Amino acid sequence: MKRNFNHTFTQLDGQPFKQDDEVFTLKDAALAALQATLDDDRHVSGTEKVRRYKLALAIHSGDPVELTAEDVALIKDRINKCYGSPVIVAQAWEALDADPV
Repeated sequence: MKRNFNHTFTQLDGQPFKQDDEVFTLKDAALAALQATLDDDRHVSGTEKVRRYKLALAIHSGDPVELTAEDVALIKDRINKCYGSPVIVAQAWEALDADPV
């Protein structure tokens, strides 16, 4: 299933969510989450790290990305662990669960 990562997060009032004065997108959240080193990652295999890297490269391209259900689950899990804001997590999950591009 192809997914587009250009979704812009919005505040509860509908205004764009910004980080460092830049509009914050699903692409930004997914890239940060895939590249983050979390406490749970100390024992992650090199193979899994390479998988995350390749997924991040595909998302970084800006083109719609072909994802497996496992890829979507990974991105959702990582975003949930990296972002405390329910606004970011909920909108990310909704965008990832939306109809494919």
